[in-house]
Parts: sequence; C-alpha cells; structure tokens
Amino acid sequence: MSRSKWKFNFIDLEVLRLISTVEQKGKKKFKIKSRRSLISEQFLGYECLIYNGYSFKKVSVKELMFNHKYGEFSFSRSFPEHKKK
Repeated sequence: MSRSKWKFNFIDLEVLRLISTVEQKGKKKFKIKSRRSLISEQFLGYECLIYNGYSFKKVSVKELMFNHKYGEFSFSRSFPEHKKK
C-alpha cells in the first residue's frame, strides 16, 4: 500500500543528527531506534543496527532500500516454528 501524497517523508531528527556525527568521526556503523524513519540516499553504504524492541539487528543500506522504513528490515515479531513429526 502506498503512502498518501499529502503526507511528507519523515526522517527523525535524532537520525539526522546521528548521521552527521558518524560522518565527522569517519565510522560506518550506527545504532537506530527510530523504526518509522525513511531511508534516504545519504545513508548509502552505512551499516545500521536497528532496534526491534529486544535487540539490535545488523543491516547494511543498499540502493533498493531507499524510501522504505527502517522497521521493514528488522522484524519485531518472531514466527512460530512447528515441530516436524
């Protein structure tokens, strides 16, 4: 389902501040707790540790991830595995 046209792209201010500090330090990894933020082009080539409510999941940002949300790549629910008989 596509996002409504009257809604703007949302990037949390914490994420923007974080990317500027990471660029200054020269690192390629950072932790994010904002799952609702969109991935923009300035995050290309970085490794993110995305919080899913329990632990941080490691994700590297690629071109195909633009305009998706961080939460789409770190699942917060576990799916049950049924035993084979």
